[in-house]
Amino acid sequence: MKTVLVTGGFGRVGSVVVPLLLEHGYRVRILDVKTNPSAPYAQDVEIRQGSLTDEAFVQEAVRGVDIVCHLGALFPPLFFDEKQIISVNVLGTFNILQAMKETGVRRMVFASTDATYATGASLDAYDRPITEEQELWPSNVYGVTKVVNEVSIRKYARMFDLSYVILRFFWSMRSEEMIRLMFQAEMYTDGIVEEDKQGLTNETIVAVRLENGEPFYDHITDFRDIGRAVFTAIEREDVRNETFNIAAADRVDYAVEAPRIAEALGVPFRTIRVKGIHNYEADITKARIQLGFEPRYGMRGMVDAAIEQANRK
Repeated sequence: MKTVLVTGGFGRVGSVVVPLLLEHGYRVRILDVKTNPSAPYAQDVEIRQGSLTDEAFVQEAVRGVDIVCHLGALFPPLFFDEKQIISVNVLGTFNILQAMKETGVRRMVFASTDATYATGASLDAYDRPITEEQELWPSNVYGVTKVVNEVSIRKYARMFDLSYVILRFFWSMRSEEMIRLMFQAEMYTDGIVEEDKQGLTNETIVAVRLENGEPFYDHITDFRDIGRAVFTAIEREDVRNETFNIAAADRVDYAVEAPRIAEALGVPFRTIRVKGIHNYEADITKARIQLGFEPRYGMRGMVDAAIEQANRK
């Protein structure tokens, strides 16, 4: 029976990964800065509460496990302190890698992000779906920390005979978050073209368009699919030293989904133009072929779940 250390094991992705591991006979040790005693799996795991920035603590947490599943990180919009993001994400991952080297743990599954590509608020437009070969050019500190971590992981793998799978998640989403984060005007306040602000309220459902009025599309992932992808990467020890995009099977079509959300909720609907955004779409062909990942949750089903959740409130 193998033991997996899951950093951030009480987070949104961890809440999917840990039960899957337990169900399939793994022992699980969780390293997290906060614990959640009410989590359904809390009594079935070993818990180490502490910070990734504590080198001695991390080394003891890593000691004796077979695989490290490194999900723990700080990310915006919850954290805007760039120094703190760099400290936890970069130093924390360095501590994990050092501990693996010193304790003889040889495999890591690492949670990276589409922010390495500067999706959405990108510096340039993408004229084709993004593959894993796309140049990494992050536009925020969070993305920078993940690029640094990916480079560090590859360096340690080469120098110390470690193996890894890096998973670049495209905007992890829960159904209860989707409407607020993607379809309500308040999320775009700073970027909305001035003449499109007339009559908007924070609750207005919006179909976002580019600043020039052309359609906008992007790509997200249901957090349950991300959890399944992580579990698959842990299981597939034959897949070594590879990087994969993880996303929903289809991209978001705001022009289609926003009106039906507004109708279902009985709230105002508008089309708005937003400055500083660019279209993007994930190519998940490599994950499908090499990792065997197939997303279960498409956009229509995710939006249906979001509407159902909103109507319960």
